[in-house]
Amino acid sequence: MPILENSPELLDRFWRFVRGDMETRIFESWLYSSDEIEKALGAEEFLDTISVDFRDAKQVAEFKAYLRQNLSKAAGCDCYSLPDKGSVRLGEWPSDRFEVIEREIDGIWWLHRLKCKKCRTIWHVAAEERIYDVWLLQRGPIPSQTQLRTFRDLLMAAKASGAIVRYAEPTVSWEIPAAIQELAEETPGIACSEIERLLPVDAEIVRQHARQVALKHQLKINFGS
Repeated sequence: MPILENSPELLDRFWRFVRGDMETRIFESWLYSSDEIEKALGAEEFLDTISVDFRDAKQVAEFKAYLRQNLSKAAGCDCYSLPDKGSVRLGEWPSDRFEVIEREIDGIWWLHRLKCKKCRTIWHVAAEERIYDVWLLQRGPIPSQTQLRTFRDLLMAAKASGAIVRYAEPTVSWEIPAAIQELAEETPGIACSEIERLLPVDAEIVRQHARQVALKHQLKINFGS
């Protein structure tokens, strides 16, 4: 039977430890100070848990692997296993998995607040679907002002997530000039070199698109070296 199936608060703590959102020393301290754990786990499972040497990295890794396999989780849902701040590639989650709580937070088209229909976890999502095809996630009812509020910051975070993008024909892409236009409108006079750093495309191709965007939309882009 899955561990802690009927103890949601304890389950959340264990999952925070497993996914890396709680430090090992803090988890160990809590483990020995809680009066609820032995009752929730049962005597045998509790004894195995407190027998782990949390100073031994190998034992901790093996214990986390065991918990990942045996902790309770909502059917068809991996919210518990995801870190508080993380990312998923576009399409990894089915579109009908979530209830939309708020779309386009504060009028920002890439920011949304969703609730998992399975486990009821609330996620703030910064959806970078133009260049990197990735959802940047933050768990919980976090104020929108803490989220990514500029398109530049969104692209930086999407790039930092490790998402890999390959364009078969980058010279005829509509997404690249659309992203350049968004950046230039957001920051008039933005350096082309800055745009090149944000986009996963050869710098010369970015520069070609940027010149066309600047001319077509009468936008200021700094092409200096």
